[in-house]
Amino acid sequence: MLTFFLLLKEFLQIRPHIVHTHSSKAGILGRWAAFFAGVPRIYHTIHGFPFHQQQFFLTRQLYVFLEQVTSCISSRLIAITREDIKKGLAKGIGRRSKYLLIRDGIEIKKFRERQFPRELLKKALGIKEELIVGTVSCLKPQKNPLDFVRMAGMIPGRRVGFIIVGDGILRKRMEEEIYKNRLNDRFYLLGWREDVEKIIKIFDVFVLTSLWEGLPKALLEAMASGLPPVVTKVDGMKEIIEESKNGFLIPPGDYKEMAGKVKILLQDKTLREKIGEKARESVKEEFEISGMVSKLDNLYRDGSTDFSLEKYPHIR
Repeated sequence: MLTFFLLLKEFLQIRPHIVHTHSSKAGILGRWAAFFAGVPRIYHTIHGFPFHQQQFFLTRQLYVFLEQVTSCISSRLIAITREDIKKGLAKGIGRRSKYLLIRDGIEIKKFRERQFPRELLKKALGIKEELIVGTVSCLKPQKNPLDFVRMAGMIPGRRVGFIIVGDGILRKRMEEEIYKNRLNDRFYLLGWREDVEKIIKIFDVFVLTSLWEGLPKALLEAMASGLPPVVTKVDGMKEIIEESKNGFLIPPGDYKEMAGKVKILLQDKTLREKIGEKARESVKEEFEISGMVSKLDNLYRDGSTDFSLEKYPHIR
């Protein structure tokens, strides 16, 4: 509640014309603070809803209720995936006319660059393995990073290394799991990095073990880099991955099947390159950050946009 009152005080002082919130907790507190401060336009971007099947039933229903009532005071609900629009409408969160689809953008060109001194960077990082399986992820329960370690433990061989770029509250448990699986000498926890576009290019296979998601930028960046992805079959990731064409979709929590798909890719360079190229082609202009900025700019300036749901009549 302290955060709510601090936000309310701030909004009353600066009197913004627009408040645009992101993420679940900030989305609830920020929108209600904006409402009570009399902010004329209140926008919220949905990066995946806060409710999911891993939650206790009553907890899940509480989150659904909070999203339902908060949608009533929202001028627009901006989704980055069609999957979240479908889910929101199915749960009675907002009217159809409130939703917009504006993709989360990346700098596609920066990740598509093919020429890169891969071996030099590996040497600089002290990575000796020939093949690398990697992920870019916050070490928190949603991302389920312990399954990444368990998956790694099922892939033998001195020539395969594993990298996680990111940090978080599960780091200590990750270190324990790495030790338990005897992966200390071929597992690299790189922490937070500002050069992800370089690090990702030393991967041979990209993995995401998330239990729920919106559409993570890390996946888009990996695909734009030409990496074959093996990811969990959740939310927005189902929207961009075509099974066995530009990647593989795995039931969340099934690290054994994930290990199997990763092994197939590691053993077949031709398949890796084929799926990686299809993945690169899948990251089209709709995911370009300049397009995202342009759409938001139109929305901020006059509240109008031609990116509404009316362009997607198949969504009910």
